[in-house]
Amino acid sequence: QRHVRFLYSNGSMYKCYNGNLLFHGCIPMDKAGDFLTFSSNGHAYSGKAYMDYAESMARKAYYGRKNAKQDQEDFMWFLWCGCDSPLFGRDKISTFERYFVSDRETWVENKNAYYKHILTKEACEKILSEFGLDPAASHIINGHVPVRTKNGESPIKAEGKLMVIDGGFCKAYHDTTG
Repeated sequence: QRHVRFLYSNGSMYKCYNGNLLFHGCIPMDKAGDFLTFSSNGHAYSGKAYMDYAESMARKAYYGRKNAKQDQEDFMWFLWCGCDSPLFGRDKISTFERYFVSDRETWVENKNAYYKHILTKEACEKILSEFGLDPAASHIINGHVPVRTKNGESPIKAEGKLMVIDGGFCKAYHDTTG
């Protein structure tokens, strides 16, 4: 609980700081590179508005624990492993399959289109603009994205607009990332 309190006291879904946009996960996008729309309680959210909504729901679920509404608690599970969650960024979680099913095809977790689009400067500039930052002078600092340095991959992407800071530093990923 002390660690979770620290996260809620000091963290957020994203942070704009020194002209940079920092977040873990993704800003969900569709195949065309448009921000994915998420509907809840009769409202539609995408881009920054979606991240702000996710922040609001996460805080309501945590701080209102004793009086939290079911949709707020459910949203926390969605953030953990839901399709189109900005923290998860995949279509499913296959932890069960990895432990109990030998067929590797069942292990596949398809990534949100964001992970393809952020390789371009244009997509990064679109995201930066969405968050009110100057696309010419700003950068995205993104966690949750594996960087396979053993295959020559760089943590600097999209002509320098994107910097990956969480790309396999954990020892458990070193065989995959190098």
